Amino acid sequence: MKLKLNLILSLVAGILLAADPKPNPDLLAGQRALRAQDYAAAVASLDKALAAKAKESDMALYLKGLALFHGGKLDECIAACDGLAEAHKESDWLVKGRFLKASALVRQRKFEAAEGIYEEEANRLLSAARKQDVAGVIIRFADALAEKPEKDDLKAPPPNYNKAYNLYKKALAMEVGRELRDAVSFKAARTRLLAGNPGAAIGEFQQYLAEFDPEWTGVVGSVTRASGQKKENPKPAGGHIWEARFFLAESQLKAGQHLQSRVNLEDLLVLLDGEGEAPANLVTDARWMMLKAWQLPRPPVAVVERAVKAARDFLEAYPNDPRSVAAAWWIAQAYNNAGRPDATIAAYQDFIALKSHKLPVGDAATQRVEELGDVPAKLQSKWEKSALYHIGQIRFGQKKYAEATEMWLSYINKYPDGPNWADSQRGVINAQYQVALDAVLAERNDEARKLFTEFLAKNPLDNRARQILFIFGQMDFVLARKLEAKRDDPEVKEADK
Repeated sequence: MKLKLNLILSLVAGILLAADPKPNPDLLAGQRALRAQDYAAAVASLDKALAAKAKESDMALYLKGLALFHGGKLDECIAACDGLAEAHKESDWLVKGRFLKASALVRQRKFEAAEGIYEEEANRLLSAARKQDVAGVIIRFADALAEKPEKDDLKAPPPNYNKAYNLYKKALAMEVGRELRDAVSFKAARTRLLAGNPGAAIGEFQQYLAEFDPEWTGVVGSVTRASGQKKENPKPAGGHIWEARFFLAESQLKAGQHLQSRVNLEDLLVLLDGEGEAPANLVTDARWMMLKAWQLPRPPVAVVERAVKAARDFLEAYPNDPRSVAAAWWIAQAYNNAGRPDATIAAYQDFIALKSHKLPVGDAATQRVEELGDVPAKLQSKWEKSALYHIGQIRFGQKKYAEATEMWLSYINKYPDGPNWADSQRGVINAQYQVALDAVLAERNDEARKLFTEFLAKNPLDNRARQILFIFGQMDFVLARKLEAKRDDPEVKEADK
């Protein structure tokens, strides 16, 4: 900042000497004070020059605004710039004053007002060189609009991705060079995704890749993509081709285009595998996104095995990743959703035993994984309880009541404060009741009577007590009918004679 200020003041000194061999002394004093960063003294001297109606009063007004800006008096700076615009409409300092006012507005986070100034100046400046300079200013302003404030910066406005996108597109329309176009095109596409518009982001990323990625063969399903046809004599690769492919896949995922997302991720992983300098985190994140592209934890039943394989591949490669706890859990959820009880139970048991994943250690153990919504250790504890309870439910559905009871009793003993503790208690009771009822259905009456009697002794207030007594009556009634039928049987009567 000091270097920039000194350059401005050197320019001012040159203009003063060229315009008047004897410039106003107060104006010179203001310049010296600015150079010394004594902004209050600079304002005082420049006010004297303005009061004396110095010939260079337009310059004095601009320098006063500059001193006020660096002195942190932004409202007064804006007022000085407005005064320059009103009193000196043809001044050579007018444009600098407008940009100074815009800088003060940006610092005040009044982005909309600053945007109007930049847009007007962008429309006015037409030469290629000036376009490049102005584009840089617009891009910096767009960057400020797209910047997400720190958590402790409570006064900062939220990012405005749509306005940032519009400014990026204005900068791209100003015939900027390829290197700058590369960076800005990527930023524009990114803001579409951040703004929650994945459909628009897909188009932006595809345009970026078509222009800057020599390996890009077209959109998924196109003839060029199917044939693997590459560009002839392509220009050098842009600086964001890998990230663009990654965010294209993410955009497609958010737009519900799971197949296209998977294909683009597969191609990206192939490219990264052959690139020695590929960012490791990008590879990991791409393989993680592949799980979601397969729609885990609830993939279509037809592709459940392929989805599970993607999860197992991730766990094998990154067992220590904080997200591995979710990958292991999703395997069980996928099998459960597909109606495969034994595979579900096996996956639940592997999860509980930490067979294919590990929990982070050190500082990472207490760090929240934003997309999972909690700390891995807490998720492990929560899902372990759920796994144990649901194994009991599955075994109950399979009429394996002893195994279901074992699971639920384990839950009751290990997790007295667990969310399914009361459900597990009821599950044990229901299993006992169902065992007795199955004995009735199998006409093992003595066993059924014994089991129901024990059930009533343990659970005298159970709301099924009346039903059990009715079953006892039914059993006696059926037995009596059988005896009566046996008594009326002619063969039995003949045998009794």
